[in-house]
Amino acid sequence: MSGVAERRRPALAALACALFAGEAIAAGAAASTSPEGHARGERAALELVERLRERERVVAERESSGAQALAEVESRMAELEALRVAIDARLDRLDALEAEWMERLVEIYARMPAERAAAVIDGLDPELAAALLGRIRAPKAAEILAALPVERAVRLSEAIARAPQFPAAAREASADEKPAPVRWR
Repeated sequence: MSGVAERRRPALAALACALFAGEAIAAGAAASTSPEGHARGERAALELVERLRERERVVAERESSGAQALAEVESRMAELEALRVAIDARLDRLDALEAEWMERLVEIYARMPAERAAAVIDGLDPELAAALLGRIRAPKAAEILAALPVERAVRLSEAIARAPQFPAAAREASADEKPAPVRWR
């Protein structure tokens, strides 16, 4: 029996006593003086006990089904938490792969002649172009920007300046340090 039922038991017993006493009184004073009245009182008491047992059975069933539902909810929550952890792990792997590919792209564009890199970067999505130029060391990025059309160079320079993942310290970092990965989502 659950803790709730255990706590209710004294209250149910007191209620049963009160009801039994009330029904015995209702059966009349004859219940104590005549055999017929005594039998009615006894039947009333047995009916009351039976109703109380039925009521207790119903309460126990409800508590049991509530406990089962709670166990199912807790089990489902554990499954969902495990799924969230798995998704987070996959997202972390994807972020690492994105950072690795971004580093490769940065290296590729940094090694290209500035005019060729500018021609390719000019056709890229502005956000990707800004991310690449923001991660290329400043002298090479300056050569590439100089080879771009003026309007495109202005827009990309503004995008690089606004990007929070490209603080001045990261752009001036030594070749040993790696800047923070770029999130494309």
